[in-house]
Amino acid sequence: MGQRTRDDKIGSLSHGGGIISLAASRLTIGGQQYTTTSATQRTISTDVTMTANSLYMIYAVVSGGAVQLRISSNVNSVGPAGFLSWKLVGAFYANGLVSPAFGSFVTITGRPVSSRTFYTGSGTWVTNTSYSSSWERDGEFMVVRVSLLIQGGSPNAAILDVNGPSGFTVDTSKTPVGTPIIARALDSGTREFPLGDYYGGSFALRLIQGENATSAGNVSESTPFVWTTDDEMHSTARIAITGWSNTPLEDL
Repeated sequence: MGQRTRDDKIGSLSHGGGIISLAASRLTIGGQQYTTTSATQRTISTDVTMTANSLYMIYAVVSGGAVQLRISSNVNSVGPAGFLSWKLVGAFYANGLVSPAFGSFVTITGRPVSSRTFYTGSGTWVTNTSYSSSWERDGEFMVVRVSLLIQGGSPNAAILDVNGPSGFTVDTSKTPVGTPIIARALDSGTREFPLGDYYGGSFALRLIQGENATSAGNVSESTPFVWTTDDEMHSTARIAITGWSNTPLEDL
C-alpha cells in the first residue's frame, strides 16, 4: 500500500464456474495505490442473484487491508454497497437462458462493446421448431442473431415473428418500423430465399419475403415454401435499445 506513484494497470478478467478472476493489477482505491501479485477472485453468487440479460459491474475494494472484488448492479458513480471507495475494473452481462448465469464481459472504457450473450429463443412458431438465439452490445445498438430449425414435421400455422431477449425495449426513434434486417431461409439446404424487415412494437423481428422470393408478403408455414423437417432460418438485426448510449461505463 502507498500513495499513487505509477499509472494504474487493470489486469485481465476471466470467468469460470461462476467465479470472476482479476489477474495481477496495480489499482488506486481511495487515494492509495495497491499492487496485487496474483489473481483476485470473487464468486458472483456471493454478491448478486443474476437476472436474465442484466448488466453487472466488477469493483475492486479494500477490505481487511487487502484488495478484494465485489459484484454489483450499481453504476460507477454509486459504487458497491457498503464501501466509500472503489475501482471499477470490469463489467459483464448475465445470459438470458432459463437459469441466468454469466454471459459475456463488456468494455468499461470507450463505447460499451460485448461479445455474444445467449438467450432462450422463441417465436410464433412453437411446433417442431427449435431456436438458437444470441445478442451482443455495440454502444447504443444491439446485434440480435436468431436461427431456427424445423424438425419432426411442420411448424404451426402462423406468420413468423422471432423474439429478441427479455428486459429490453427497442428505441423506435433510432430503429423505425421497417428497418431492414439480414435474413435467409433454407429449403432443406437446397434453395435459399432472402428474407428481411424489422417489425415494430414489441421486441419481435417479423420476417417478410425478400424481392427474390416466390411471392410477396409475410413468411408463414407455407411461404416462401412449405416449411418442414430440415428447413432453416437465419437472421441478423441491428436494433437501437432504449437507455443505451455510447457513454463509457466508467463514466456512468
